[in-house]
Order: sequence, then C-alpha cells, then structure tokens
Amino acid sequence: MSGVDIFKMDVRQFNNIEIEIKTITKHMKPYNDKLKELKLKKKDLELKICDYMSQNEIDHCKLEDGSLTHQEKKTIVPLKKKDIKDIITNFFNNYYNDEFIKLSSLEKSDILFDFIYKENREFIEKSVLNRN
Repeated sequence: MSGVDIFKMDVRQFNNIEIEIKTITKHMKPYNDKLKELKLKKKDLELKICDYMSQNEIDHCKLEDGSLTHQEKKTIVPLKKKDIKDIITNFFNNYYNDEFIKLSSLEKSDILFDFIYKENREFIEKSVLNRN
C-alpha cells in the first residue's frame, strides 16, 4: 500500500469513529439530562433528611436493603492563590522580625508553612448522608 492509500484509510477510520461518537453522544444525552435532574433531587432530599435527622438527633435510618447514616463532617476550605498571597502578606506584616531573620531557612519555611496551612485555614461543617 502506498502512503496515499494509508492516508485515505486513516481518514475513513477517523470519520467512522467521529460518526460513532456523535451517535453515542446523541443517545446518551437524554440519560445525562435525567441523571443531572436526579442528582439535583437527591441533593435536595439529602438536605431535608439531614435537617430532620439533626433536629431529632437521629444517626441511623434503616432501609429494606441497608441503612442511611447521618454525620456532621468537618472539611477544610481549599486555599486559592489570593488566599495564600493574603496569608503570606499578613505573616510578613505581623511576624517578620529580627528573631525570625536569625532562623535557618528550614526553620523559616516550617514556620511559614504552618502559618499558611495549619493556623490560617477555614473549616466548613456539612451534614452528610451515607448509604450503607
């Protein structure tokens, strides 16, 4: 086979794959829409159920084929570039002094790291519903 024949075969194969992808995507769209709708309903129900379970001090709810467990979960808010910059600026405005300057590079980096990632992190408490 010549280079042109191989090229034509590759183009046909590419085209067939493209058509197959479009066909599959077209058939999946209704399912994706339905899945999105179900996830929104589930989230709304989860909030309602968690509120009720929290107000009535219920930790477990038995189901026919398992159980639901309500938990309060504490999560750390992710840091953004702006947050890190603000924290570092705050650090140097308030903690950069002669004593800090005398420390080794490793000690300085440890102090700065702890200041950013341990001392200045926000937490969010969420109610979570788990199916067991």
